[in-house]
Amino acid sequence: MATRISATGEPDLIPPAALRPGVRIHDVNLIGEWNVGGEFWNVAPLLDELGLRVLCTLTGDARFRDIQGMHRAELNMVVCSKAMLSVARGMQERWGTPFFEGSFYGMADTSQALRDFAHHLGDSDLAVRTEALIAREEAAATAALAPYRQRLAGKRACRQRRGWACRCCAPDFRSTITSAAMRERGSATGGPARRCSILPMSCRCTAGRSPLTAHAFVSRRRRRGRKPALHPNGAMPC
Repeated sequence: MATRISATGEPDLIPPAALRPGVRIHDVNLIGEWNVGGEFWNVAPLLDELGLRVLCTLTGDARFRDIQGMHRAELNMVVCSKAMLSVARGMQERWGTPFFEGSFYGMADTSQALRDFAHHLGDSDLAVRTEALIAREEAAATAALAPYRQRLAGKRACRQRRGWACRCCAPDFRSTITSAAMRERGSATGGPARRCSILPMSCRCTAGRSPLTAHAFVSRRRRRGRKPALHPNGAMPC
């Protein structure tokens, strides 16, 4: 898509009604933003307020016309998707569009993503407005989360394979991810699941690894007939 469809069209002109005095509009792309559960609709107003016009969200909510004009973006953000890094690198090589990796899950990651936009775009006014927006939104989110933090603080959670949002949002609730559940399929063609492995995130083989990487590591050990590594206290096999 990025090589065959991009640059075959141009993005729409910014309507005069969208222009605000003293606010420079920056065109950006979100690559790897799937918007599966509609979570991006909560982020879009923040970007609009900062003057960040999203030309294309590849592939969530994207239209053919959006992909045609995505080469005009000043900056690309790769959102939680290693599989789409090749698209960002291809656009950087072909059109010189810089990119960074980020996430919109959790307060810390969302705030950092907004700061990264301001940093990479080199707009000092945008940086000031970004910090003001972050302070306002984090204060509102903290107040809204207060009742839940009282009930969830110190709780331990087991993260499912596709529960990226849970991993990023757990600190917002003062909770800790202690393990991850990984479902193993029966065949490479997508057969029924054989079992669900529970990987303790504090065991020796998973320390410093993401849950998905840890799962692949343990699976290779099992296929090679090697014993799984034990928890440092020797009581929790993975």
